[in-house]
Amino acid sequence: MNSLRKIKHTKKRQISHAFSRNYLVGAVIVLILSPIALLTDRKQFKN
Repeated sequence: MNSLRKIKHTKKRQISHAFSRNYLVGAVIVLILSPIALLTDRKQFKN
């Protein structure tokens, strides 16, 4: 029973680590692209 608990604990830890890594990558992408998005804002011309 103890080895089954170790396997479950390890599996949960690896899954949570993978999700946290994905959120970190997403946050870095948003931080990098946010200033670029502000620079690409177009002005509307008056007719």
